[in-house]
Amino acid sequence: MTKRALFLISDTGGGHRSASNAITAALDEITEPVSFEHRIEDVAAHCSFPLTQLGLGYSMALRYAPPVYGALYYATNGRRRYRALVRFCEPLYRERLRDLFLSYGPDVIVSVHPLLNHAALRARADAQLEHVPIVTVITDLGKVHESWLMPDADAVVVPAREVYERALSRGISPNRLRLLGQPIHPQPGPGPLPRPTPPSFQWSSTTTCPDRSAATSSSSGTTAWARSPSIAPPRSCARCAR
Repeated sequence: MTKRALFLISDTGGGHRSASNAITAALDEITEPVSFEHRIEDVAAHCSFPLTQLGLGYSMALRYAPPVYGALYYATNGRRRYRALVRFCEPLYRERLRDLFLSYGPDVIVSVHPLLNHAALRARADAQLEHVPIVTVITDLGKVHESWLMPDADAVVVPAREVYERALSRGISPNRLRLLGQPIHPQPGPGPLPRPTPPSFQWSSTTTCPDRSAATSSSSGTTAWARSPSIAPPRSCARCAR
């Protein structure tokens, strides 16, 4: 028997896709009593503008305007504030996400992004697939964003005790919580890269005064502290400072 698992992500950073890849790799190792077919969907591709630019906007904000990202995070991190955000975004994804559910016919829906938990619940109801369980996999740590904490999800996987306690405080039943840690890919990647050999330098002894000419590498002609931040520049004497 084969079951279908639909993973909902948004490529805002690489963590949500990495977590989904780790889970699907683990599912691939299960062959009995059931096996799993799976599909990872970037939900932004099924939304209307401006949600289609969610990934790009996230990357640009983090790179060029981190305070803007921080302001948006805190501005939506509250029950009423988050509900207002949901009401604004619903028309941009609701019908298309419903159609995705109907076309794929999943046996389980897994949300691996905070902004998709409420969207998955609403689209499931629209598609009349209430028998299909929705699982939220929280990938953040600490005081997670309000959007992660959906009491109506059928199961909520949390990575740490602090997140577990916060989920309880937001009305999620302990019977629906699973403290399992972060998803880790069952097949480890290559080991760490070998540490590069630090360059060797010879200090010139042509002069007794430690000015810049005395800090020249005999091989390349560049100063040692310019090539290696771990080597402090020599101090100049009072005569050279003048």
